[in-house]
Amino acid sequence: MRRIFITEEIQSFAEEYKTELFSGHKRADFIKPEDGLRQLIDEITEKGNAWSKDWESYVKYLQAILDNYSEIITLHPSEFRPYKAQKFSMLNDGQLKSKEWGGAKNTVSFSDMILKVMHYSDARKELMPYFEKMGIRTCVYCNAQYANTVYDEDGCPVGGFELDHFYPKDAYPFLCISFFNLQPSCGVCNKWKGDKSCEFNLYTEDFTKINPFEFSLDKQSIIHYMLIQSPETLKILFNSSDPVLLQNYEELFHTSLLYKNFGIEAEQIVWRSKINNSFFNDQLVKQFQKLFPGKSAEINRFIYGFYTDKSDIHKQPLTKLKQDIARQLKLIK
Repeated sequence: MRRIFITEEIQSFAEEYKTELFSGHKRADFIKPEDGLRQLIDEITEKGNAWSKDWESYVKYLQAILDNYSEIITLHPSEFRPYKAQKFSMLNDGQLKSKEWGGAKNTVSFSDMILKVMHYSDARKELMPYFEKMGIRTCVYCNAQYANTVYDEDGCPVGGFELDHFYPKDAYPFLCISFFNLQPSCGVCNKWKGDKSCEFNLYTEDFTKINPFEFSLDKQSIIHYMLIQSPETLKILFNSSDPVLLQNYEELFHTSLLYKNFGIEAEQIVWRSKINNSFFNDQLVKQFQKLFPGKSAEINRFIYGFYTDKSDIHKQPLTKLKQDIARQLKLIK
């Protein structure tokens, strides 16, 4: 819901991810993605036309992944489409999704075969430490549910969130373990999105596009609420300066409908806006500075009950909603 600007630090996370990728696998039978790709190339080449009449195109696709493997892992979102057009045009989406190969109709597609040899199913564990470093603990699409990292008794990450692809893995299997193509989401949003195209990518190289969405309260509904004190009367609005992005987002994630359920949370912000004046807040800061020495973010969270810095919206569910309404009501800057 709020993008992450690709700074040098974020890029360093991607580079570290690439360097450490699957290095923790100690199983003797574990086959690295590069070796798995080579084995698949050899298998298809050996069978030739018996595998598929287009076998050479399939081999070229695999070879393109192998030749560009290191670059693909840290490819930026702006490069995804051009990269596919320039280096992976030898197969169309139908061929990638086809299950007719090896002289028979199979249960898995060619894309599925690539996901398997590239160990897509293990990528979530590899990415967990980096999501933690970036402070991502909620679904990046709805910001209404947690997308936590869960560890077992030995301290090994075991899951807790679903991993969504910005560009679908069926049509872009070469990006299936690419750092900037993988986004933590809740099960609901991941199910709603499915393999459909989404206009929202978590990462951006354009600082002006970091915050494409905004929540607000309908002004008339605030007046109505003040009269009858019922949270159901507060009308939460969800907007974007990009109408195409907004329409796509609503079609995929039904955000306006989802946030109709959070009138109580909006009500609490209205309460605070009427109680917390600047003098009152200054007194709280002075009183509790000893508890939070040099930690203004923690003091603000204590006072307001939510993270107030825009960069922290991924840390706790509904932070985006609370911040936007609080700024609308001039509770925070």
